[in-house]
Amino acid sequence: MAGPIIAFTRKELTLLVVVFTLGVILGATLLNVYAGIQIDRLIFEKNELTSRVEEQDKQIKELEKNIEQYKHHSISKITVKLQTEVNKHTEQEISKKIRQLLAGLLGRDTRQIDPLLLRDVINDRLIEVGGETYHLELLFMVITNELELYFKVSLPQRQEEE
Repeated sequence: MAGPIIAFTRKELTLLVVVFTLGVILGATLLNVYAGIQIDRLIFEKNELTSRVEEQDKQIKELEKNIEQYKHHSISKITVKLQTEVNKHTEQEISKKIRQLLAGLLGRDTRQIDPLLLRDVINDRLIEVGGETYHLELLFMVITNELELYFKVSLPQRQEEE
């Protein structure tokens, strides 16, 4: 019958086990060194990213503080109040046109707005709505973080006479 396919002597078997064990130990050591290098690189990268996050958090807090300070001095809303005899729909259209005219002021610093220039731009202005031309007379304006404009709206003199 068949005998053993591979036969080792005790000395050969011991040598084989020793070489195998040394190979496992050497492989584990090399794997440990490689993993250590990778872990060291990742720890360094983590520390660097943590440092950048802390730095950016400080910057964000500073910017938020500046935004809060700036927000109190910027126009966030334009409110138009009309003193008029026209119907609500026409009044709404006139208010809409005035807000469109002044839309460029939203977000601007109130300290940079010249109230006299603004008055000259919107006072005694003619606006056409629904085929009719209306005269805007600025009664007064309030410039804070909300720009409030109060107008008297009428038909121009030449149209009223007709």
